[in-house]
Amino acid sequence: MDRETLISKWLNHELTNEELKAFKQLEDYDELVKLQGGLEKFSPGDFDTHTELERLNKTIQSKKEP
Repeated sequence: MDRETLISKWLNHELTNEELKAFKQLEDYDELVKLQGGLEKFSPGDFDTHTELERLNKTIQSKKEP
């Protein structure tokens, strides 16, 4: 099984015992586990798309004006 499939199945909690053994043998196993642990703790702040779009448009408009 290829690396990407193993990682995908791992992220979806779909690995069989045999696949889990293969996953743990990946060169970057420790880094993947560390990254996944950090992502579980990550919480993005509130993001107001409308406000940010208006801010972006104002910035673009001010750069167009001489």
